[in-house]
Amino acid sequence: MLVVSVALPAIGLVCPTLANPIGTAVTSATFVAVLWYAIETRRLVGGQERAVEIARHPWLEATNLKPEPIAPGEGKVFGGFRIWLPITNVGSTPALDLKLETTTTITDPSLDLAREASEARAGQTLVPRDVLHQEIAEAFLGGPQTTIVVKARIAYRTIDQGRGRVEVGFQYTASKGWRNLPTRYETWLADGTHIQ
Repeated sequence: MLVVSVALPAIGLVCPTLANPIGTAVTSATFVAVLWYAIETRRLVGGQERAVEIARHPWLEATNLKPEPIAPGEGKVFGGFRIWLPITNVGSTPALDLKLETTTTITDPSLDLAREASEARAGQTLVPRDVLHQEIAEAFLGGPQTTIVVKARIAYRTIDQGRGRVEVGFQYTASKGWRNLPTRYETWLADGTHIQ
């Protein structure tokens, strides 16, 4: 490119009839080079902005359910659980306008039992390294074959105009106790990039 930019004007000085076409070629080549440089620079800057936004994102952790046993009594022969979900912000910026939606399903085939309850809470802000302890359900066992399934969806906004969502689930059976179901994380950056 450097050789061409020096050689073409020199040819134009030696042969004046070629000066206009050479000038046009040099101008066109310069325009293309500047345009290419601007496009590449914008792409690099966009990539850096996304990387910075991802590094600053308020990543939430909500996979450590804390079921608190309720002793049998007062008509609840098998007892139950008061279920708490700790939500921790392990990111470096606040999670804004936190929305928590939970669904608890209790089934027992031996008793022909099937109940479902939903709950929603909104408006909480969770700062970095803070833990939000939410009581999400109170579930009583109908018999020894009772299964409890708790699903929670946590949605939030970020200070960078992005947003995120975490979906977690837990299941209780008498034979296995409490265990985690699959967890799903989704993030939308300010520029609309979707990460899952």
